[in-house]
Amino acid sequence: LRGLTEADIARFIEIAAGLTPPAELSATVHRHTEGNPLFVTEVVRDLVQSGELTPEKIASRSSWSVRIPEGVREVIGRRLDRLSDRANDMLTTAAVIGREFRLDALKELAKDTTEGQLLDVLDEALDAKIIEESSDTVGHYQFTHALMQETLTDELSAARMVRFHARIGEALERMYGDDADAHASELVPHFAQAEPLIGSEKLIHYSILAGEQALSAFGYEDAVRLFQGAEAAAGDDLDDADMAAILSGIVRASAPLPVDYATHQQTWDKMRLAVDLYVSLGDHEAAVDLATQPFMALGATGTVDIVRTALKFVDEGSEQSGWLHERLAAALAFEPGDLDGARVALETAAAIGRDHAIQSLEARALAQLGTVEFFGARPRESVDASIAAIELSQAAGDTFTEVRVPGIVGWAMIQLGDPESATSLLRSNIVLTRKVRQSRWGVAGATTLWGVAYMRGDSEGRREAEAALSEFDGSSRQGRTLDVLGWGVMHQRGDPGGEIERLLQILSGDPSPGVGIDDFALAFLTQATRTVATPEVLEEIKSMADTAAASPPWFPGITGAASTALGFVAIASQDKQAATELYDSILPRKGLVDPFLLCSNDDVLGLLAKTAGRLDVAETHFKEAVKFCRSAGYRPELAWTCSDYAEMLLDRTSTGSAQAQEGDRERAIELQDEAL
Repeated sequence: LRGLTEADIARFIEIAAGLTPPAELSATVHRHTEGNPLFVTEVVRDLVQSGELTPEKIASRSSWSVRIPEGVREVIGRRLDRLSDRANDMLTTAAVIGREFRLDALKELAKDTTEGQLLDVLDEALDAKIIEESSDTVGHYQFTHALMQETLTDELSAARMVRFHARIGEALERMYGDDADAHASELVPHFAQAEPLIGSEKLIHYSILAGEQALSAFGYEDAVRLFQGAEAAAGDDLDDADMAAILSGIVRASAPLPVDYATHQQTWDKMRLAVDLYVSLGDHEAAVDLATQPFMALGATGTVDIVRTALKFVDEGSEQSGWLHERLAAALAFEPGDLDGARVALETAAAIGRDHAIQSLEARALAQLGTVEFFGARPRESVDASIAAIELSQAAGDTFTEVRVPGIVGWAMIQLGDPESATSLLRSNIVLTRKVRQSRWGVAGATTLWGVAYMRGDSEGRREAEAALSEFDGSSRQGRTLDVLGWGVMHQRGDPGGEIERLLQILSGDPSPGVGIDDFALAFLTQATRTVATPEVLEEIKSMADTAAASPPWFPGITGAASTALGFVAIASQDKQAATELYDSILPRKGLVDPFLLCSNDDVLGLLAKTAGRLDVAETHFKEAVKFCRSAGYRPELAWTCSDYAEMLLDRTSTGSAQAQEGDRERAIELQDEAL
């Protein structure tokens, strides 16, 4: 029975409910019941009887929580009833402390109980298997099951719970004495619960300390939660220094996490306020330090002003000036779209890094330059700058810069037809990202790795990338992203499960903010026009392309993708005039893959030229596309290109075109065979 595994629980739920549950539910049940067969049975029975496991309910749930069924409560209640009143009182106090508790904490809380009496009570609970001793530390105990603790605390009224937490928080504070700050994370939950009784002063104090401790231990999610808790507890009369520390903590903890565009501007607003507070306090060093945080500027306003404010407090040519110019470049590139200004700022930052022999600064500047060049539709320059940044960051031991580069440069390598280098770089990046817990860059790297695998038709590589994406991305968008990716794979394979209505249904949810490309969706929609060119699909593509075309000026790549997407519409509609106009706009990007639509630009140019009746021009592009896709190993795209080229040759032969050439039919058959 103790060997009951998560798979056993998942199977039990399938049998009990008559359906296959989401993995998250089986994991929740496992965590909540810890494999106890009786508890598993009662929890699942309660879920079934309450109607929580119907297909409709499962489909509408974004997260799962499990309550204690009455059957389990009765079992636990009977065990607790056999204990003495003193034991139950002491265990209730211990339960409020937490799943784990210490003997010295109980002694501090039970002044009227002798140590001998306290040990007798603990022995009674140990004999009843309610608690167990820690195997590695004397005087440390824990409840044998979380449900034991939860049952005890559920018996308390809200008012008593508040008083309990106030007593416990203050007792622990006394017990730790001068060392209390080091135990801030343990104290925060108690002072949070006790806030209605004792106010927020101690909650704010320990939340700030615990947030900083979590930051130093790479616990970014915990740090955000702690600082946000302090912010929520802060009143209008909070000390400016404390408020600045709270806001600064939120920004610094958010920087390594996946960007949440719903709150992105709010976080920049917090940075602005924190910088202003530090300036008003005369703490210019803190203002400068915060302004140099590598927080994503994309999609936010006010970023340039923040960095320029900080530049006022540093000497020109100083090391701090170098770091701020690197951040200024990101702000200039992403807010006003001043790519040339960003390049100048990065040249300044890199030069300062070389002058002061600070390899990490030069590496950071080159990494940012790689990003700017990618967004500026210059993939070769992006790769050159990024590879130099990786080499410098490795020499400097700057893992932050090293992990941030591959997610962007990988797309540039896809554009240039170098998937081998991209795959090697991204796999190493995922290992390093996992080590330093930089989930924001882990998401970027895993997404790019998926794009490489998709272009190569590599199903094993896609699964590897999807597993990494699930590991790094805990946001609500992750499930939707995987749904879209799964649809793209099914459509690429010609699987009937990839029907267009399903993708449109996925897209009908809350639109993701950003620059107009929603989780590969536009890429898959445009490619679907090869087989499913319904009016509904074409209108959806036009709508998404219009959004992309209206992107900020710093993103020529995505506005180019909008032209390519409309090119697919013109091809599907056989619109000669639109095909001619769009051909001219896409022509400067020939010889590359569109990194947002995952297609060969030359294949699209060939199809547009064919639609416009320029078959000789179309043939030139098809030849280039076939050569490129063969060399890169982009097998799915090669199959489409060979098919498109063969169709053009057959059309040229069957219509008796003056441009027809001897051997067109034989070459078409060879190309069709290769496509198959």
